[in-house]
Amino acid sequence: MAEQSIADGSAFETFCTMVRRQGGDDTMLRDALKFPQAAVQVQIRANADGYITSMDAEKIGEASVVLGAGRETKDNPIDFAAGLILHKKYGETVKTDDVIATLYTDSAQRGDSAAQLYREAITIAAEEPPVRPLVYARVEERQGRSVLTTPMGDFVCFSSSTCSALLCSSESACLHRGTARRSSGVLSPLCSR
Repeated sequence: MAEQSIADGSAFETFCTMVRRQGGDDTMLRDALKFPQAAVQVQIRANADGYITSMDAEKIGEASVVLGAGRETKDNPIDFAAGLILHKKYGETVKTDDVIATLYTDSAQRGDSAAQLYREAITIAAEEPPVRPLVYARVEERQGRSVLTTPMGDFVCFSSSTCSALLCSSESACLHRGTARRSSGVLSPLCSR
């Protein structure tokens, strides 16, 4: 049903109605050229044939901040023309010189800095990576407590937010005897069995 609503355009029309009812201008949604346009576009190209075998989400987020699409502090402005489009994602095949991402910003210097971060965030290898599950874990309420259910077992969390933080952590995070361990070696207790 959801896929049909997207395909037939009714989901988009419902969204436009919601925007209008909240005082927004839905013509912006119908004509992307009404949005601010970035002065600089940087295309990131694959440096080898193969598969995208890892994407460091934190580093890609840092690239987004450098572009101006995010904030380092709450007082920093956001450039609404800045951002990035990921043309290729984890597990997809690439050929040398394929455009894998496009970065948008207001200056060539920001574009170059963000491009370097993005390139560092991507790994291309010859072997196809394993298929990852769509859902890694669930947070459920049981007897008034939040429980993180994973293939490794159930963990009772101190709060739903700590379970959610664990679910949203980087791919290098793992559960280990009631702690979340990041590849940097920093241990942070989030859950207990």
